[in-house]
Amino acid sequence: MFIRTKHDAKLNRTRIQIVESVRTGSKVRQKILRHVGVAHNDSEIEDIKRLAGRLMEQLRIDRSPQMELFTPTEYADLQALVRRAPRPDKLGVDLAECREEARVSLGLRDVMGTMYDQLGWGALLGAARKSANRIVKELVMARIAQPESKRATVEALENQAGITLNLDVVYRSMDYINTPVIDGICKTSHAAAEKLLGGPVTVLFYDCTTLAFDTEREDPAEDADGVEQDHLLAKGFSKDGKHHRAQVMLALIVTSDGLPVGYELFPGNTWEGHTLEAALKALEGRFDVARVTFVADAAMLSKDNQQMLQNKGLPYILGYRMKSAPAAVKANILSPEGRQPWAGHGSEEATEKGWYKVIDQEGARVIVTWSPTRARNDAHKRDKAIEKLHKKLKRSRKPGSFSSRGYGRFLAFPDSGDVTLDDAKIKAAAQWDGLHAIVVHGADELEAQDVIARYHQLWEIEACFRTNKHDLKIRPIYHWSPRRVRAHIAICYMAFCCLQHLRKHLDLLGHPMSPARIRNELNALQLSILRHKGTPDRYGMPSHATVDARRILTCVGLTWNEAPFKIPPGRTRKTGQTKA
Repeated sequence: MFIRTKHDAKLNRTRIQIVESVRTGSKVRQKILRHVGVAHNDSEIEDIKRLAGRLMEQLRIDRSPQMELFTPTEYADLQALVRRAPRPDKLGVDLAECREEARVSLGLRDVMGTMYDQLGWGALLGAARKSANRIVKELVMARIAQPESKRATVEALENQAGITLNLDVVYRSMDYINTPVIDGICKTSHAAAEKLLGGPVTVLFYDCTTLAFDTEREDPAEDADGVEQDHLLAKGFSKDGKHHRAQVMLALIVTSDGLPVGYELFPGNTWEGHTLEAALKALEGRFDVARVTFVADAAMLSKDNQQMLQNKGLPYILGYRMKSAPAAVKANILSPEGRQPWAGHGSEEATEKGWYKVIDQEGARVIVTWSPTRARNDAHKRDKAIEKLHKKLKRSRKPGSFSSRGYGRFLAFPDSGDVTLDDAKIKAAAQWDGLHAIVVHGADELEAQDVIARYHQLWEIEACFRTNKHDLKIRPIYHWSPRRVRAHIAICYMAFCCLQHLRKHLDLLGHPMSPARIRNELNALQLSILRHKGTPDRYGMPSHATVDARRILTCVGLTWNEAPFKIPPGRTRKTGQTKA
């Protein structure tokens, strides 16, 4: 089956058809299956050929209604059979007369499917859209098992799980994930976090990251008629160093335990500090934020953001830019007065752990900390940079060869003459080694050390970004329309929720595991389906479940029986071919 184009030079038009080669005796002729359309230029030809490709795929599916190895019901049957009580030792079959017909991965589908349903997303798109709900669920589980593009995901599901999905249907199902659905996803994730934690969330960690696309094309802010467009893909400052690519800004909100409660998506050229107010408005529409303390890094520190949080009466803990502070505050930070050691005055242990001091500033507290480890690290970085500058100065001392940005600030650029190292600038930079500051407003019940400990929990949200970027491979993004981009992020967010909730359950049971470890353990839980050569009988051979795999199964209330079993007739359909 293929697409044929026939050009009529007399009428200057091209016919596009779907045809197949049919052999009659020794001759082969082409049989027309479908007349798709008539085109009058190259653009129309490409459009109609794309339509023909979709129709051809549908024809293949219509011709092979049993392409799917197992239906969702049949998968559920197999999972139920694996979980049953111990079975008889003898099945009365010679394994030498059996051949493997298929091998399917049940562990991850079973566990993550259970988590997905427990989070309340079984009818995410409405009870009437059963097929679309199933497809979205498959995409979420595939994102955890083997994160790839949607096209590669469809191929992997067919090859490894026996699930055949039409790519166009997958895209149409994604189009149902609109703004109200995404808002419902975030509300559900917040309710699930409070249920797991056993009470209302009182601390929220907020941070942003950039997600690059596999393209340099940006969304226009306006169309040709000056009408404002849905502007999402844009070039901007990239945290991944991909400034040449279009990107989006993802703002993630999690609890102190790393459980997600919501997210927002912004155009890629948005400054991080401008995202907080919009994210806060979305949070206010989902739950009562009056009881919450916000924690974020220095990127969110701006007078507008601080004033906005204060006007709403919300406590906050933000990173503080010491070198941009007023002169009086900078002098106070560098002054030894008011410093307090961590472990008691005068002890060697206190000196090694560093010190802290509290500075009052306009109704807020600026808490400054000094760490010897951080000081050594800062000095090491500066020494390495100066070493590189020395090498550059040996090659050239012309001002045009250097930039005053970054470590170039250690250089002196005279009006006339050669560039040199500025010892005064180096000495001035060294006095900040090991220092870090945060600003806290409200949260008066927290002592300085408690505030610092809470701020240090920001590593949780950094770990969340690593999980999304590396384990779930949320980027690069291959979609280009804003609607599909938002759907892709929503699917990744749901996968992230399933994974984080499972990790938290395991933590509570005393069995912490990384996302990669969970994925590897569950992917290894497979079922081999054996067919007897002389009879229509089928048998199931579950794989071995490790100790960690059993812990994961127990965590969500599931079991795994390794004993082989006979599959009752009618449980699975005939596949038509053997899969090794």
